[in-house]
Order: sequence, then structure tokens, then C-alpha cells
Amino acid sequence: MRARFLLLLLIPMALVAYQPASAAVPDPGHSAVDACLIVCPAGDFTFHVTVRDIVGNPVANSQVVIDLCGCPGVVPCPGTPCQAIAFTDAAGNATFQIKAGGVCVVGTAVAIRADGVVLASRHVASPDQNGDLFVDAADVAVGVGKIGSGDPSTDLDCDGSVTPADVTIINNHSEHSCGAVPTQPSSWGRLKAIYR
Repeated sequence: MRARFLLLLLIPMALVAYQPASAAVPDPGHSAVDACLIVCPAGDFTFHVTVRDIVGNPVANSQVVIDLCGCPGVVPCPGTPCQAIAFTDAAGNATFQIKAGGVCVVGTAVAIRADGVVLASRHVASPDQNGDLFVDAADVAVGVGKIGSGDPSTDLDCDGSVTPADVTIINNHSEHSCGAVPTQPSSWGRLKAIYR
């Protein structure tokens, strides 16, 4: 009888002592990070991160940080910090449109962290190859010089090598800067005709 009584006392204590691990901790194996991290002074490339826990559930309100500070070749637009931070939505998704130019030295990658947990590391690519925060013919020339290489800083279509298609992407971002994306120039006469 005494043994049964002790057993009945121990069972609830054992249940209280057993607490499953928190499932809200980001898990790199279940999370998803875009394969290519591309920055542009106009901020017109989107980078996606989906944060999930160890059982695959989305982690909402997770702080996702892309730390570009350790990559001196990447130049953020004025007023833009070198750490890009976003919080996940209810589905665990965070998106970034980083306004910067320049690239990391080959072999250098940046970490993508969620709540301090490293989910992945990525090389930084940009149509602004020289980091002057303006995409122009000089960037095209740099891109042309890298055709045939596997340089991830110029692999803008994320296919594993630098090809003329990557140079076309640089051309498509011509004149992008930290200000507004430029439009086609119009004559003063045409502008007056629109408002008459």
C-alpha cells in the first residue's frame, strides 16, 4: 500500500519535471533562405527568408539579421545601416530589399541569423560591382571581365557561373542609384503638352 502511495506521488512530479524543448527556436534544417543575396543601390532585388522550428512550424516575430558589416566591399546607401533587420510574419516569412552596392571579396560570405541562430551564409552580388552606389558602364566592364568565372559576386542569375546573362542584368539596372530609379527623359515641350 505504501509503495502505491509513493508511486502515485512520483507520477505527477515526473510529469511536471518533463517539459518538452521550446519549439519556437529557429532551426536551419527546416528554415529556407534564398540561394542568392543581391543588393542594388535602388533596393530592387528581394531576398526571402522563412524561419521554421525543429518540427517545421513557422516562427512568428523572429528577428532576422543580415550582417553586412564584416564585408567592407559592400557599401550601404547613406542612412542605411550595414545590418539589415526584419521580423517574420505569422507564416515565418521575412523579406529584404537592401539598398547597397559593391560586393564581398571572393570567399567571403555573410551570415543570415534568426534570433541569433545562423540559418545560412551567402555571398553578396550586385549590379553595382565597384561599390560607387551608381550602376554604369564601369560595372558592365567589370562584369564582362568576369565572364566564364564562377565568381558569386557577379552571378546575378544564381546559376553558378558568370555569363552574358549576368552582364545583361547589370545593364538592366543601369543608372540605378540610392535615389529614385530613373525614368526616360522627356522634353519640356512634351511635358507641357501633357498638362494642357
